[in-house]
Amino acid sequence: MVAYAPVADNDGGSSTKGVVIVAYACDLCGKRHQAGHNVSHANNRTKRIFSPNLQTVRALIGGTHKRIRVCTRCLRSGLVSKAV
Repeated sequence: MVAYAPVADNDGGSSTKGVVIVAYACDLCGKRHQAGHNVSHANNRTKRIFSPNLQTVRALIGGTHKRIRVCTRCLRSGLVSKAV
């Protein structure tokens, strides 16, 4: 998934300024990591990250086979047509 950030680009050329590529995200729904806390028995809180369960799937997209990263929620709900 490629998200475009609204950044003023005044150089007039073709630059990649303002393009944000999310590394660990679902290619279909865009689900990304979430921040949270580990909570100990003594209620001490430390930062942690909850990552989505991403699977690499060979899918049929636009008539061609592509490898995409898809979360298990999208796989389960049938949003992906797998290539055989």
